[in-house]
Amino acid sequence: MKKLRLAILPGDGIGQDVTFAAVPIFEALGLPVETIFGDIGWECWKQEGNPIPARTWEIIKSCDAVLLGATTSMPEKEALKALPEHLRASPPPYVSPIVQLRQQLDLYANVRPCFNIKGEGEDFNFSVIRENTEGLYAGLDFYPLPDALHSVVAANPRWRHLSAEDASCSLRLQSRDGLARLFEFAFSHAQREGFNRVTFADKPNVLRKSSAFAREIFEGIAQKYPHIQADIHNVDAVALWMVKRPQEFGVIVAENMFGDILSDLGAGVMGGLGLASSANIGAKGCYFEPVHGSAPRVKSNRANPGAMFLTIGLLLKHFGYHAEAGRIQQALHEVIKEGKFVTYDMGGDASTQTMANAIIDRCLQPKTKKTISFLATGNELVQGEIQDTNSHFFAKTINEKGGNIDQHIQVSDNKRAISSALTYLLGKSDAVIVSGGLGPTSDDTTRFAIADVIKQELCFDETAWTHVVNRLERFNLAVTESNRQQALFPRHAELYPNENGTAFGCHIEWQSKHIFMLPGPPRECRPMFDKHVVARLEQSGFFKKKKVYRWMTLGLIEGEIAPQIDEIAKSHSVGIAYRWHYPYLEIKLAADENEDVNDLVHAVEALLLPCLVSCDGKKAFEVLEESLQHFPHIISVVDKATLGEFEKAVSLQNINYFKTQPAEDTDGVWFCVKASKPLQNQTEFTGMISLECEGFSGKQCRYAHKLSIPNRGHEVIEYAKSYIAWQLRQFIKSLEG
Repeated sequence: MKKLRLAILPGDGIGQDVTFAAVPIFEALGLPVETIFGDIGWECWKQEGNPIPARTWEIIKSCDAVLLGATTSMPEKEALKALPEHLRASPPPYVSPIVQLRQQLDLYANVRPCFNIKGEGEDFNFSVIRENTEGLYAGLDFYPLPDALHSVVAANPRWRHLSAEDASCSLRLQSRDGLARLFEFAFSHAQREGFNRVTFADKPNVLRKSSAFAREIFEGIAQKYPHIQADIHNVDAVALWMVKRPQEFGVIVAENMFGDILSDLGAGVMGGLGLASSANIGAKGCYFEPVHGSAPRVKSNRANPGAMFLTIGLLLKHFGYHAEAGRIQQALHEVIKEGKFVTYDMGGDASTQTMANAIIDRCLQPKTKKTISFLATGNELVQGEIQDTNSHFFAKTINEKGGNIDQHIQVSDNKRAISSALTYLLGKSDAVIVSGGLGPTSDDTTRFAIADVIKQELCFDETAWTHVVNRLERFNLAVTESNRQQALFPRHAELYPNENGTAFGCHIEWQSKHIFMLPGPPRECRPMFDKHVVARLEQSGFFKKKKVYRWMTLGLIEGEIAPQIDEIAKSHSVGIAYRWHYPYLEIKLAADENEDVNDLVHAVEALLLPCLVSCDGKKAFEVLEESLQHFPHIISVVDKATLGEFEKAVSLQNINYFKTQPAEDTDGVWFCVKASKPLQNQTEFTGMISLECEGFSGKQCRYAHKLSIPNRGHEVIEYAKSYIAWQLRQFIKSLEG
């Protein structure tokens, strides 16, 4: 296979960081790419008087495409000041390197993809395509006005009084050939990418003559693509709807100035310039660049490399490497969704290199875990009249089978609320199980909300209707017109019969997502879930066997230990959960069965060791009882902390090995515990309480421990009892060697 030759021009500022961090993806994916690095940008201008030196043009001419990092451009006055002394006497004209590339290579079309890379909210996917070489960027920018242009301006009575020195003017030049090739490119791009709409954003209500000229050409090109919807809207209206309903658009095409503004707005809709990629396509070549600019105020190794990775994906897609481009996009999506290795602009603290490494690593890994969320509908759930036991039932089964649960949400019987919640969950998860709202009444709106979200009509199903009728007649119940809505389902839905009620459930596969619609009553939905949903999830790869590690600890604060564990685990693809149930903090780590996490587990256990009660989730009294079963001695306990409350707890645990009377004079094994203040009959709960214990064999102290705990309320006695049990077990272990 012929190698793809790429001119890599890192440029200025963060362009250097993101380029060098991302370029290794070519080798990682095993692509036949040859990279030739060249110089471009502000430093070249400052040293040589040309932002694109002749040697760089030679590299560009020898390559198939250019990958550009970022360049710094300055106004003419600042540019001239930056020149070296020997060039200032006869300064060369400063032309932005971006403008040079577009003009020299005749790169007339700029493509800016905008899609829901974060996976939040409703899905959207559109492209902004703008003209690169004409319009207000054609270079016809004048001050003062030349005589010919001044005479044109003075012909208008409103501007007749202006002198040439008191006005400036830029011409929006649009040629027939330039507009025709732009619109042709936009429609062919829509056809190639599967978009069914092309919107021309212009200002026909103000720029009447030039807009009418463009409209004629646009409509002429559109006739060649009758299967694609073509429309023209004011640019300001397009901007509004890009923000409010970006999912409505396919391709937005515009002249240079309008397109420039809309494309940056599109980047904002995506999540910021740190995620905005672009391609510049023309008759003589192409170049690709992230659009965040050189960002001189951003510190070194802090910039988001996401836009550069998406730009590389655009480049690969342009040359036919669609699968590899898709892997890059998916990897970035997963890294953003996970949130562990993202830069400051996305709420993280990762460096450019760290985030880039995470994206490359993810590209080389199999598809990460699919997630499942639950949406329970019903006013009675939201108002607390009944509990959502269905989601608990679903979660228990899915967790046992190795599935990954993302979120539980409850909403009222409101179509808009259900639609909003489902849209949100589909953006976060790979499958959503919706329960409730499938009855025949006006507040049963689930099926209609789902149809709105996936934009599919509901179709009447005779099999489902026959079941509804038979079920009602079997119990001598009236069949009403309202019952017919229970037979409505999205087209191509897989129906699930209801053995215990009237409402069928169903499964819908939509945009690689899975939606399950189940009735609300547990007696109806749970058999349906067990028989159909579990099988479908397993078939679709949602279940993977896991290794689960559990540590029960005492004396730890979640907010202090969690960052330390997260730091240890950051290079592993594992799930970590923290559960506080007074006085214990349980820490759980789950990993795929085939992932080697032995070193991680040992590191976590070493960190937790001073506060570790058990490595299997057992609490202090349980592990104490196990230790005493094989311990050959009677332990006398001197309880100066709970004053007998521990003895009561021991009897409840069916442990019969203690004497609680003082045993200072004994030669046996004894254990003493005390508190810094009385735990019983307290009236004020402030500050800290110190618990201390000592273990003796004969008169020799063999063990000692001390712990301070918040004096938060009467429950500190429960803390003290667990502490005594835990430390007794530790004492026994010390005696056993």
